[in-house]
Amino acid sequence: MRDPSLNEEARETAVQRASLRLFGYFGQILWRFLTILAISAAPILTANALGLAETEAVTAWLLRWDVIIILSVSLIALWYLKGRVWTLK
Repeated sequence: MRDPSLNEEARETAVQRASLRLFGYFGQILWRFLTILAISAAPILTANALGLAETEAVTAWLLRWDVIIILSVSLIALWYLKGRVWTLK
């Protein structure tokens, strides 16, 4: 964009290419988000359909502050240990 040797047509083409690339990245982020959302909701909805647990009860439990803290610390610790153990050979 800041190259003084480019004319307006070349700059416009570069901007359009960059814009299309950004839309592509947005699409990638969107489908990944929707996939993760579906994967995380599937066990809750399946348990509700089978009568094992109510969706509202599971959601209320998962939104408690102590559960959020314990799960976050546990998952971070597992991620850290996984990296430490598997990188040592």
